[in-house]
Amino acid sequence: MRRFINLYYRCRAVQTIDIGGRGDRFYTWTVTLFPDNHPAWFEALNAQLVNFFLRSAREEAGLMAAPNVLLVS
Repeated sequence: MRRFINLYYRCRAVQTIDIGGRGDRFYTWTVTLFPDNHPAWFEALNAQLVNFFLRSAREEAGLMAAPNVLLVS
């Protein structure tokens, strides 16, 4: 996911990705960008990334579909 987002921004944009092991944090992942990368630029891609790239890829791999929400800050 980090590589995909960095390719979208065409730079080293992602500082951290927080994926919880269980509970609400399992379904809400948080991506923290480096300060010079504006989170609003990512909003157009956010829904597509969650629905297509993450959830479908995890389902195809036999894993629980997650996340439901991808927060970008």
